Amino acid sequence: MYSLCVCPSQHAFYCLPRNHVEVDTILSLSELSTAEGQDTVINIFYPPFVTCQASITSDKKEIISQRKANNSLALGIGSLFFTDEVHIKTILDADSAYEVPTGISGLDSVLLFQPMADEHDKTDVAGDFEYVNVTVTTTTALGTGCTPGDLGMEAGSIKDCQISASPDSITAATNGRYNVGSGWTPFVHYGAVRQERYFQVYFGNKVTVNKIKMQQSGTAKATSIQVRYSNDGIAWVENPLNAMTPDTSLTDEELSVPAPESSRYIRVMISDLDDNASTAAFKFDFVGCATTSDGPTDPCTGVVSTPSPLTDFKRRSFVLADTAVYVCDMIQSTLSAKQKCYSSPDRLTWTEIDERVGSVIGFDSEEPRIYGVSSDGLKFMSSLDGLTWMTSVPSDINLAKAKATFKAAKEDRLCGPAVRHSLRDWEMWVRSPAESNQGL
Repeated sequence: MYSLCVCPSQHAFYCLPRNHVEVDTILSLSELSTAEGQDTVINIFYPPFVTCQASITSDKKEIISQRKANNSLALGIGSLFFTDEVHIKTILDADSAYEVPTGISGLDSVLLFQPMADEHDKTDVAGDFEYVNVTVTTTTALGTGCTPGDLGMEAGSIKDCQISASPDSITAATNGRYNVGSGWTPFVHYGAVRQERYFQVYFGNKVTVNKIKMQQSGTAKATSIQVRYSNDGIAWVENPLNAMTPDTSLTDEELSVPAPESSRYIRVMISDLDDNASTAAFKFDFVGCATTSDGPTDPCTGVVSTPSPLTDFKRRSFVLADTAVYVCDMIQSTLSAKQKCYSSPDRLTWTEIDERVGSVIGFDSEEPRIYGVSSDGLKFMSSLDGLTWMTSVPSDINLAKAKATFKAAKEDRLCGPAVRHSLRDWEMWVRSPAESNQGL
């Protein structure tokens, strides 16, 4: 066996015209090693706001290969002998092309090192991660210098294709135009999932939203909202400072964003209502400035959209399969909502079923087989015992639905007024002789 040791240290030199950090690294075999390393590589991972100089120097050992990819650098040094102590100097420069938001003048970060090598006929034996803390001066985005103004929800320069909302909204997101629409109404939910209700806009160019203009109608009013940002419509970031508290006595309000960021997408999260059992309606416009002009000519071509789920996919569904009850519902995870399904043989003990399953469709007592939909809503699934699930083709689902022995699952729609259900309610409901799939 063998183990690799990496001992990094850093020297930061703040000089004009560039700021750079020099990192000295020592690579050697530890005293516990009983074999020498073959095809040794040291991986260096660095943050996006710095660049790594191409000229990497090494004392007493030749660097035979260098490879850069995705803010990482792989240095190949070949064989690593018991007597080797390899000194490597890495120089990082601040990347002026990578801009950070206004108000940030430097970033504390971490530089990661990981050695890897082969041991005779064994491959890819990796050492522990080692790290060194660095502080790098960053380049602040200057923006366009424009005067903040309405970004186009009311005026119509933001097209319908650029507007969307969280799944299962009661009314369309396009109704959420300030002073124009009837109001966007999100789903109703008592649990933590209610914090995942959102109104989303894609701007095309990067913009900084300084204020949110919001009109509220409906029975319930928002008591807390938050904003999230994204540049690709997939990965989202949230700053805890950007929590806002609307005045429930006002139907029309302008809220200042405490810590605005430049992004192509924005989500207004409806974190909480004063009455989570009732429906609310919202209309929005945004006040701010474009910080880039690199968006598509037709913003509709740049919108990232997710595939539509199957019509059989229900956020909240229940079915009785012989003596077992199956329940599926949304739960909140980190920055998103996801589906979870559980089963119980006695309505007392509950077990989470295959995480790939997100909704139940029904139960065919002749086989017997339970049918469902995957957690992403895109594929049919089925199981004979509720434990082992496999994908199914649409024709199998249609044949099962046509049989007299098929019992359709019940759906409790997320529309409101919200209905509270206990496990006893679920049992009585799925045992009801009515086979309608209309929900409560």
